Amino acid sequence: YTALQGDFSLRLPVALCYVMQDQSTVENIALELANRFAPQTGDEASTITAYEGVSKGAIAVSPIMAQEAIL
Repeated sequence: YTALQGDFSLRLPVALCYVMQDQSTVENIALELANRFAPQTGDEASTITAYEGVSKGAIAVSPIMAQEAIL
């Protein structure tokens, strides 16, 4: 892609790539990771904190904890 800082490109093996169904915002990446870890943690809630810069980030909680907060 091209940004104010110049042209950027990246090459990775397909096996290391994951295509998200939604936009790759830090919020969506954190939520995707929380949802992917949820089945591995059983009854424990997963919290993912992702950063994209100084004071810029997102916190996502697995569905287990979200359901408990509703109850």
